[in-house]
Amino acid sequence: MKIKAKENIDFLESKYYDIIAVDARVMEFYLIQLNSNEFCWIESQYFDKQTIERSDLLIEEKINRSGHQKVPFFMLKKERQIGKDKYWQIHGNEFCDVVSLHLALSNYGFSISPEVQEILNNESTQFHIIEQQINQVGKTLMLLGNGYFPSIVSIHRISKNSPKQNIRQEFQLDFHYMRNDQNVEESNVITLDNTLDELFDWSYNYVKVFSKYPKIFEDDYWNNQILEMISTCKKNLLVYNQLNTLKTKRYFLPQSDGSEINLLQFENEHSKTTLRIQNEVH
Repeated sequence: MKIKAKENIDFLESKYYDIIAVDARVMEFYLIQLNSNEFCWIESQYFDKQTIERSDLLIEEKINRSGHQKVPFFMLKKERQIGKDKYWQIHGNEFCDVVSLHLALSNYGFSISPEVQEILNNESTQFHIIEQQINQVGKTLMLLGNGYFPSIVSIHRISKNSPKQNIRQEFQLDFHYMRNDQNVEESNVITLDNTLDELFDWSYNYVKVFSKYPKIFEDDYWNNQILEMISTCKKNLLVYNQLNTLKTKRYFLPQSDGSEINLLQFENEHSKTTLRIQNEVH
């Protein structure tokens, strides 16, 4: 589908552009590629709708009651699946959405800007992006708890040349607080999607039971906000794992005070990234 911009302005030349997708909710926006290879959503008012060509190339999808989007066949919902019930969003701005959109467009022949290509190629940069979002969820769950029975969610990464790369060195205090009759349970992760669902559900339900603010969980709007943040964590980790071909191991460390720690360690030849989810008893 093509359309011509009405006139030359700072960010848009008066020429024909390929409309990659249409976001038609409250207002209509077109996803186009600028000369810099950057993909950008621009309001439809800047384009002359009388110049539209081949509108049949985009397929309409319902978003919600008030709006829809139009996408090419290679970005239909079934093609945007990350996990069994997880999908990236065309108009989203989370790590999983931006990366997945650019991968889909790159696979279909579009050029990618150097800035985004740097993210796609650099595991360290990817980690620092998802780290911020995951730690934000961890802080939110801490605030929603009661202070005595917190659920701790955090993530960190070390390079292979770090002296802390051995898990028993990294978490020696956790092992120290295990009883003599307890052993760490170590297992390979077969389906990361299922494991992430299990661990984040474990954390969410723990906070929900002990929260000082139960009305937040009873309110559909606020509860959905929490669940959406957690869902983004899982999708970010799935895409991060996909980009870097990581092997994943799970460690379960029961503590002598009744606290329980689950560690997911993502590893390749360059680094180890560890997701820590801990339900603590005081």
